[in-house]
Amino acid sequence: NACKNAVCGDGIVGPGEACDDGNMVDDDACTNACAPAGCGDAIVQAGEECDDGNMDDTDACLSTCKNAVCGDMAIQAGAEECDDGNMDDTDACVTGCKNAKCGDTFVQAGKEECDDGNMADNDACSNMCVKATCMDKVKNGSELDVDCGGPDCGKCGLGQACGMDADCGVGVCLKNKCV
Repeated sequence: NACKNAVCGDGIVGPGEACDDGNMVDDDACTNACAPAGCGDAIVQAGEECDDGNMDDTDACLSTCKNAVCGDMAIQAGAEECDDGNMDDTDACVTGCKNAKCGDTFVQAGKEECDDGNMADNDACSNMCVKATCMDKVKNGSELDVDCGGPDCGKCGLGQACGMDADCGVGVCLKNKCV
């Protein structure tokens, strides 16, 4: 028998080797570097979705060897603005891992009264995500003129817009004006 130096792949666990399964298969329990296979070794093993060999949770492969997705509580650089790990669209991070903002159609609790998803200021929800009122000094919602007329606000004064006599304080609507 000739003496041979131990080498990785000879089936004998030698100095500096944690394992040696005697094969050159890299995706089994013992890698070709004679080290135990595991998450973070840059080799995709059974049970791993990915393995990029790093512990960076801001790239496409998490340190848990799972593919990064919206809802995993790790913010993927360039793809997500936020990731709070929940499906609650009333908090600061909404569907699609985007930061909540006025105009996104989601009403952020404690910050917005409404959010109709448009930037129209003359409807029931302003472009500041505030509900139309009969005291906001803007013709919006169901008002026929600024803060008057329609089914929700008080009567309009002389010269203001109207749709029928009942919209006018003086009781007469002629050619859509209170007279």
